[in-house]
Parts: sequence; structure tokens; C-alpha cells
Amino acid sequence: MDKLEYGKIMAIQESATKKLLNYIGNFLKKEKFLTNIDFDYPEIDEERTMIAFNIWLSLDYKTKDGKNFIEHLLEEKSDTLTNLEKEVLIERNKCHISIYKINSIKGDLIYIEDVILKEKCVLDEPELSKLVNPSDLVFGRVATVLSYKKFIGDISFLPKFVEDDIVEDIYNDYYKMKIHDKKLSMEKYLKKYSSNVYKIYTDYIYNIIDQDDEDDILSEELDDFEEYLYDHFSEKYTERHINNLVDIYDYYLSGKNMTISDLKDVDMNLFIKDAIKDGFIRTKTELNSYISTLKKYFGFLKGMDPNFNNSYENILKIQNKKNDYMKDENALTFPLQWNNEIQLVLKDNISEKSTIFIKDYEIFLDYIKNNDVKLTSVRKHINRDNLFKLNLLFKNKRSMNPLFNQTDYPLINLYYYFSLCYNFAKIEKNRIYPTKDVKRFHSLKQEEKLALFIEYLWNIFPWDREYETKNFVLETISKYKAGITYDFDKFLKDVLYDFPFIRNTIMACFDYMGLVKINRGIHTIVILPQGKQIFSLLEYESKKLNNVKNIGKLIYIKKYEEKNK
Repeated sequence: MDKLEYGKIMAIQESATKKLLNYIGNFLKKEKFLTNIDFDYPEIDEERTMIAFNIWLSLDYKTKDGKNFIEHLLEEKSDTLTNLEKEVLIERNKCHISIYKINSIKGDLIYIEDVILKEKCVLDEPELSKLVNPSDLVFGRVATVLSYKKFIGDISFLPKFVEDDIVEDIYNDYYKMKIHDKKLSMEKYLKKYSSNVYKIYTDYIYNIIDQDDEDDILSEELDDFEEYLYDHFSEKYTERHINNLVDIYDYYLSGKNMTISDLKDVDMNLFIKDAIKDGFIRTKTELNSYISTLKKYFGFLKGMDPNFNNSYENILKIQNKKNDYMKDENALTFPLQWNNEIQLVLKDNISEKSTIFIKDYEIFLDYIKNNDVKLTSVRKHINRDNLFKLNLLFKNKRSMNPLFNQTDYPLINLYYYFSLCYNFAKIEKNRIYPTKDVKRFHSLKQEEKLALFIEYLWNIFPWDREYETKNFVLETISKYKAGITYDFDKFLKDVLYDFPFIRNTIMACFDYMGLVKINRGIHTIVILPQGKQIFSLLEYESKKLNNVKNIGKLIYIKKYEEKNK
């Protein structure tokens, strides 16, 4: 693709769009008829809603003359447009709203299928191709822009599981309209009755947003226990136990696709030991609290399900020897400590990509400082509205989807837990705020900041309890040479493809940090020279400590405890 030519074409399209919007604005001021108009679109982001409305208004809305605004402009103000701008608007006027599935991505080209009309085409999208993934479901419009086919205006995403249902609803509505318009084709329906399609899409989005499946399942499991506690104990006592169970679910069960009821199958002795090693339980007070909650919960359930009898007996034994698990009463605050050799590799050699990664974190800190950032009620994660807005602010954006949860945004998820770990942020009254300690981060040099992030990601950030995979990941990466382009799919299979956490979180974060370069469009990966050096240092450290499961955290906790004796 000729990038200069492409840039000129996009400039022509932008100019044509501005002239069209100016015409619509002047038309509405003069006519003063557009006071009440029904247009449905999810009001999650005001700017995106306005873009969607402007596109719909300019293409599908008919004035009292039976024409849309492009037709009005071409007839009444044709002399204000260049020939190329006219061509852009004429082609745009042919497009319609629909649902598209992304079949594959090759470089700048996105291969899509209209799942309603069952038509395939290829789009030239040098920017968007880096943000979307194969099998993504897109709600939008496609038009020819001079020599390129592209998505027009803003696009929105749908979760894959609604594809069949929403297509069926659109067809049902089409058949209803066809009763009164016998010659109506589906393509004409998508243009003439597009407001119906927008309403169907909007209803689906709101229905999905209203139901957070994981939280709902967890809430249902805890409902009876919560009701029992409220009937017998104070509100504060009840909330403490419910919050403890939610924390246990988040820490131990969620990443394993287990539910709270699966606790009966968990070795409680091992669970307590690992929870302390991981820093999940940091004080005797917390240990007592979690043991008390588990004792109360298992005691409640064993009356209804005898499978919980053993769990109850085991937690009683643990309670009797709880002093054997933890000696230190003081809460552990993680020191700002990192691998000095990694810092030396990074010194005076921070890449642009690494700088953007650090800048995005500073954007994260500014955002939680200047906005009322609400958290979800159960998991205490950043809610979808703020996730969506944060993602828009980052240089390292990921594909937009208003339905994503925090864990679907690897970067935000990393920033969130990193901030809480080092007390750069705190949670109060279901909100997240920066603390005064954040100045400790700002005082660091760039290479120190990145070294701290690498330390956290590798040695502290929860690896879905897949500690044994770390050595394997490093050993595999060591087989790949720096600066050479490799097939990403083969690479993933080599580094335990069956673990989505490694594929979607760890490798994504390595990419954001500038240690590797991943092109998901053409499925390639390059181990960058600086990344290769850092992976080698991590592997060396790992081999020295290969008898320790939770390498970094255990070692540094011991160092910190010794230092503070």
C-alpha cells in the first residue's frame, strides 16, 4: 500500500465529511424541524454516540423531501465539492449498517464477512488492523473510499455468543417490515429501517451490560449464606465474611474456572500456605479473619451438604495451629526493589515503546486522581465505563469493546494490581484513588520504573498459580534469537499455548513493555535485543532459585523481613 496516497485519500474523505456535517448543521438551523427524533444507541461514551448519530443522520435519515443529507448536498451545493469529494460521498451513500465478522488479518488487510447478507470483502485498514482480532464481531458500515474499502465512522463490537440471536432478531424484524413492503430486500431494509437495527443492537448491549455473568453466579452462590448471616449477626460482620469469600474467589478460584462451592475440593492446608507466600494473607489478623470466614461458611454448608464435613473438620485443625503459619503481625509493604542487572541493561537505553508503556501508567494515575473511578461491587475491579474511557486515553489501546471487563484489558489490569501492591493506589468506598506514596514512583528514573514493572510482572503479579510454567517460558524464549521474525502461533504453542493467561496477559505485557514485538495481524513475533538480555537475566535468576516456587516474592519477602527485624 502506498502510504502517501492512502494519507491523501483519508484527507479527502475528512474534507468531504466536514463539508457534509457543516451542510447538515446549516440545514437544521434553517429548517428548525429536527426537534424530536428517535435514535437508539448505547450511551456508554458520549463522543462515540454522537459519531454514530451523525453517521446515521447523514446517511439514513430522510427529510420531508424524501432525501438524505448526502443527496441534498450533492444537489444543492455540488459546486462546493471537488470531484473526488463527490465520489467519496456518492460511494458512502451506498453503504448500510450491518454486522461483520473478522475472518482474518494479513498486514493492513482485514478479511471480513457480512453475517446478515453473507457477503465477503477485503478492507484496507492500516491502523485498525493492529487493534482488532480474527473472529471479532463488528457493528458498523463498509464503503469504498476512492480506491480503498474501509469501515466508515466509528465501529462497535459485539460478543461472539450473541451473533446467532441478534441476526435472528434482525431477520424477524425484516420479515415484519416486508409484510407492508413486499419488494423489500434485506439490503434495502438495512438502509431504510436502519433505526430498527440500531435499536436491536442497543437492546443487546444494555442486556449484556446489565448482567455480569461471573458476578451473578458468585452472588447466587453466596445469597443463602449472606441471608443466614444477616439473620443472626450484624451488617458489618456479614459484610466482612462475604468480602472475604469474594477475595478468596478472586485470588484462588476465578482463574481456574472454579466456583465458591468448589472450595470443598481444595486442600486448605496448602491453600493457607500458598496464600501467605503469595502475599494474599499478609498478617495474623488477616489469617484469623479468613480462617473464621471459612469455618463459618463450611459450618453453614455442612448442614445442607455432607460433602463439606471434611472441609469443616480440616479448617478446625488449621485454626488450632494457626500460629504455626505466620510469625509476624506487621503487614508487609513491598519495597521498591528490582534486579539491578536489569536496570543496567535499561540505563540510557529506554526504547520509545517502553517510554509509551510508562507514560500510559502515568495517564492511569492521573485518571484515577481526577475522576470518580467506581469499582464493581463483587470483584472490586474498575467498572466498564471507566475501562472504556481509560483505554481511549492510552497510546497502547486495545480493540474497543464496551463489554470488556478489567481482565480483558491486560495493561489496565497490570496497572491496577501494580498500584495496589506498592501502595501507589488504595480502595475506599468502592472507589480507587492514588495515595501520597505515588511520589515514590515519580521520583524514580525511567530505567528504574521499567525495571520495577518487570520485577512485579515476573515475580509478584499472580500467574494464575502457574508458577511451574515460568521456567518453561524462559527456557523456550531462550531458544529464539533476537531480532528475527518468527511465527507467533508456533511460538505460542512452544510456550504453553494451552494457558490463555500466558498468551493474553504475559506476552501482551512483554509487548507493551518493549521486550518483544508482536504483530497479531500477520501473526509474527520478534524478541527484541534488549528483551533478549532481560529474559536471559530472568532465566539465570530463575535457575539459581529453581527450588523455590514463588521465586521473587518469597525471596524478597524474606529479605524485607530480615531488614526490618
